[in-house]
Amino acid sequence: MLEYSHVFQLSFTLVNVWYINTMSNDIECTMEFLLQNVANNEMQVALETDYVSSAVINEIPGPIETAANKIPSSIITEFSIEKALQFASTPTAKVIATIHLEKNPESFTHKLVAQSKNYNKGNFMKGCKWSPDGLCFLTNSNDNSLRLFNTPSELLNNNYKNEQPYELKECFSVKEPETVYDFCWWPLMNSQSPETCCFLTTSRDQPVHLWDAFNGSLRASYRSINNVDELQAAHSVCFSPDGQQLLCGYRKQVCLFYTDRPGAKFERWKTVKAKPCKSVQNNIISCVEFGPDGSMFACGCYDRTIGIYSPNNGKRLELVTAHSSGVTCLKFSADGNRLYSGARKDGSIKCWDMRWLNTPLLQFNRQVTTNQRIHFDLVYNGEILKETELIAGSTDGNIVLWNLKEAIPEAETDVANCQVLDTQPVYAFKGHNDCVNGCSVHPYLPILLTSSGQRHFANPVDSDDEDTETLLSQNNINEENMIKLWYIYH
Repeated sequence: MLEYSHVFQLSFTLVNVWYINTMSNDIECTMEFLLQNVANNEMQVALETDYVSSAVINEIPGPIETAANKIPSSIITEFSIEKALQFASTPTAKVIATIHLEKNPESFTHKLVAQSKNYNKGNFMKGCKWSPDGLCFLTNSNDNSLRLFNTPSELLNNNYKNEQPYELKECFSVKEPETVYDFCWWPLMNSQSPETCCFLTTSRDQPVHLWDAFNGSLRASYRSINNVDELQAAHSVCFSPDGQQLLCGYRKQVCLFYTDRPGAKFERWKTVKAKPCKSVQNNIISCVEFGPDGSMFACGCYDRTIGIYSPNNGKRLELVTAHSSGVTCLKFSADGNRLYSGARKDGSIKCWDMRWLNTPLLQFNRQVTTNQRIHFDLVYNGEILKETELIAGSTDGNIVLWNLKEAIPEAETDVANCQVLDTQPVYAFKGHNDCVNGCSVHPYLPILLTSSGQRHFANPVDSDDEDTETLLSQNNINEENMIKLWYIYH
């Protein structure tokens, strides 16, 4: 099991503490007492004076507020941010102490702000994705259903102060007849324009379906027919950045459809050659991803390879053996210079420099012990075309975050040495009691969407009367099938 170091570290900056002359019943307490109740006890306190009567803090960091709330009411009877600011602006207020307190710029914290109910036993989530406009999101689950949820309005208004998480309730669901392999949003989706609100699904023994995200109706179907006139089911789907094309991955081939031409009109490109050759993608194309400018697309394959192709003619540009097992996730950086990949039963996420694919640029390790697709996402903290963090789920229930601001420049300087830098996470927390398979960052808010669940197999017992739920309970197996929204902040 991976060991994560994510102690909430604190250094020093200026925070003012103000004195209130209460005239009577003036109770003295040390500021050290105010701060020593912080849960992690990692702070050091430097005071210019030893005692204060009552503490009201002008700029209130979370740890100080937490500590103050734990002080007995006999010392501070009423403490609130509003009163703190009021007293701080009072002309008669007198500064009696200076405390230096600041979070390390690399430190993070999290808060659960919304969650769904725990869905039926035996069912489990298989992924989740925010809509491009951030007003709703989709989930995929083992009951072959895609569920749509609206983002709570309080979170859209940057209100994260709720004491209890908001309850997430589905707006509607669409159900496929068979197992859903993949799904994706139309990239230019905007809730203000209903015609743009749609998403794709692909499932076993079915054509690719385009669904209306307002009412759940089926808009169109895209069929790939093989050389014996049989329907092929796509294992992966994605739209081009302009939304005009959709790319589908099959066994040993990919097909390119035009969004406005449903039916069986498509271009087929094989990922194998007529003559035997080692440099091919000779298995299921399990994930596909367009580059941000649409000039190329990447295909991840169960034969452990990643192929880079041209969407103009399907010509292969590059091929690299990427992982120790089948590739299941791909994601380009916004500038198109880097490609991130993940695989089944492989805990590594690898970052590839598109200018030099011989060796990975970076490697990030998490726990992935199953064949399930365990998603990851990139964070863009207001910096154009430059990812700042990588965040991922894992099979042990942890949500893990890595800092890319320093890791990428350092790795780019060492790329000539052909050394893969193994980057350590800067933050991790236990987000779920089961496998975290879905991980999606909101387009413009500091909110992370996660989903949990996996297939569990109970150990056999000498009884034919025990149901699956009882067997799991007897084997101390915790099933969780939920979606959660997290407020992640510095």
